[in-house]
Amino acid sequence: MKFDIIGDIHGRFQTLERLLAKLGYASDGGVWKHEDRRALFLGDYIDRGSRPRETLQLIRAMVDAGHAVAIMGNHEFNAVAYHTLDSRGEPLREHNSRNQKQHQATLDAFSGRAAEWAGWIDWFKELPFFYEEPGLRAVHACWCAESVERVRRRSLRDMDFLLRANEKETEEWEALEMLLKGPEINISRFGLQVHAPGDRLRNEMRVRWWGYDAPSYALPEISMPPGAVLGEQRVGHSEVRHLPNLSAGGPPVFFGHYKMSPQSGFAPVDRGLCCLDYGAGSGGALVAYRWDGGPELEADRFVAEPDTDFGSMLVRLASGF
Repeated sequence: MKFDIIGDIHGRFQTLERLLAKLGYASDGGVWKHEDRRALFLGDYIDRGSRPRETLQLIRAMVDAGHAVAIMGNHEFNAVAYHTLDSRGEPLREHNSRNQKQHQATLDAFSGRAAEWAGWIDWFKELPFFYEEPGLRAVHACWCAESVERVRRRSLRDMDFLLRANEKETEEWEALEMLLKGPEINISRFGLQVHAPGDRLRNEMRVRWWGYDAPSYALPEISMPPGAVLGEQRVGHSEVRHLPNLSAGGPPVFFGHYKMSPQSGFAPVDRGLCCLDYGAGSGGALVAYRWDGGPELEADRFVAEPDTDFGSMLVRLASGF
């Protein structure tokens, strides 16, 4: 099976159409398809962009027709929690100003379409948390073997599982935090904070989940995305030993989530590891990798499409992204 693996879309419908066309797909009766390839979407289809509804319709049509596979991103998981009530009648994801702002573009797109939106929430619940076959692995944020096994046969359609997945410190919560959001370390003890979307300051820093073999590391060496300006404070083995630390070898892993910078070009982040989120959600490029099989990943297999959608630009300006 040949796959075109596509990173975080975030409602950039027109950019997605242009990328699919560049990859050789064509729309046939409203369904995009390729003669001998399938698309593999890595999650985060909604929020931020101006056309999440059309984005979801395009992706689902491809999936239903057998021309694509779609896995869950943290934004789909967050949407399910935002629109699901617990036994006390409270939403699993708090409706505070920060969460609403992150989700506002999607709320606007489905305003007056409550029944349709409820159907999409049901569809999100069906999305797998990862994808694998003998020569390929894909996940939204972090491939952690232990977390994969914990949720291998689980679904958000199981209300008990959904509730526990939103209860901090449970095994279910820890597994989905790792797969959909990736590992983090607290940097507040260094007097540091990092910027999140919307220019929000956070005490936790996203870190890589592979290649740890030294006694200690400077924070910029392990930050995700790479290149954070954090000084030279170091963390030791005791602080990174809990990370998945995927070793070299095995099928390649494709993931998104981390908003990589294209300044140094499009390339695998490490041997056998490929991140495909290059910030389409905040004005960057939508990026795909053309995988034809085999463990070796090459820079010339990346295909990128810039975001030039005027509507998306207006949404970003209005929301502060």
